[in-house]
Amino acid sequence: MSWLTDAIFGKDDADFYRDGGPIDQPRPIDPYHYPSGAKILPEVVVTHVDSRCAADMSHFDLWIRLTNASPFEVEVVDVKILGKTHGLNRYLKPNESHDCCVYQGPVPTSDAEGLAKIDYRICSNGDYFESDHGVGYRSEYHNSIRYFVPIGLKLIRPVRDR
Repeated sequence: MSWLTDAIFGKDDADFYRDGGPIDQPRPIDPYHYPSGAKILPEVVVTHVDSRCAADMSHFDLWIRLTNASPFEVEVVDVKILGKTHGLNRYLKPNESHDCCVYQGPVPTSDAEGLAKIDYRICSNGDYFESDHGVGYRSEYHNSIRYFVPIGLKLIRPVRDR
């Protein structure tokens, strides 16, 4: 309606209410959703992998660098890789990284474990997410036995909202 019509007849209810609220009040800002209403899915990614193998290939330690690539502070709850779950409960601010050992055990003799999972949550609202990472391997031989040593983890999008 025009300003003259508004002055004579008053505001129409259809103009006064938009999206269930008065026009005069600003729309609340939701940091967890895009303006379109789609949810923002935070990403925690692995930016570095370091496999430390024993000389006789009897065991190895797998160290990774986790990086919070989201605008929210997150808590990394656990990492599942090579059939083991390592509980972290590590808090990461936006763009913060942390090195951690996520596996100690025998060196794999197959590349069948091709997927790692990282569970984390947004600290401010408690919303949980799970991301898959593809595991890349290099093969090495020792005493005519073929071993597969993890050399990389790559994020597989989309991140799942749990």
